[in-house]
Amino acid sequence: MATTWSASNKSTHVTLTGSNLIATADGTTADVNGRSDTSVSGSQRIFWVMTFNAGGGTDNGMGIANASWTFADGSFMGLDAFLSLGYYTTGNVFLNNGLAAAIATYTVGAVLGVALDRGADKVWFFNGTNWNNDVIGNQNPAVGSQVGGITTGITGALFPAYEVSNLTANGQWTLNAGATVLPYPIPTGFSTFDDTILSQSVM
Repeated sequence: MATTWSASNKSTHVTLTGSNLIATADGTTADVNGRSDTSVSGSQRIFWVMTFNAGGGTDNGMGIANASWTFADGSFMGLDAFLSLGYYTTGNVFLNNGLAAAIATYTVGAVLGVALDRGADKVWFFNGTNWNNDVIGNQNPAVGSQVGGITTGITGALFPAYEVSNLTANGQWTLNAGATVLPYPIPTGFSTFDDTILSQSVM
C-alpha cells in the first residue's frame, strides 16, 4: 500500500484528495498542518518528494515531525521543543523554536526532494539543482561521500510533514513517496517508502 498523508494525524481544517496524496487548507483558519502515515526509524535512509501546488504568504512549509507532534491550528513546524523541523517558502529552516539554517527560497510549483538518514540524524533538502542550496562538496546525502546535512535532534520515528496556510490562497502540498516515478534520482544508499521504483537511477 502506498504511503500517503494521514487522514487521522492532521488538522480538521485540512482536506485530503487524490488518494490522500494531496493536502489542502480548507480556507477556514489561518495555518494548519499534518503528517504522513509512514515513518522513518532505526537506521533507515529514505528519500521522498513534495510538490508545493498552491499557497500565499510565508507560512507554507514542509519537513519532518515525530509522533508527539500535535496538529493545533496556528502551530508551526519547528517552533516547538524538538518535535518537528520545518523548511518554509522563505528559505528558513526552523528547529527547536529557532532558526537552524537559511537555504533556498521557493514558490508555488516547487518540487522539493527530502533525504532523511535516520541513523545519522541528518536531513537534506533538494531544490532540483543542489542539496541545502550548496555545492555537492559541502552538502551531499549520498552514502560513500556523505557530507553536511541538518542535524535534527528529534527523538523517535520521523514522518514527512506539511504546513499549509489560508492567508492569501489555500496552501496545498502533494506527497510522492515512491508510488510513482520520482522526478529526481534517489541518492546512493537511500530508498523510497514505496518499493515500486527502487530500480530508478541514483545520484
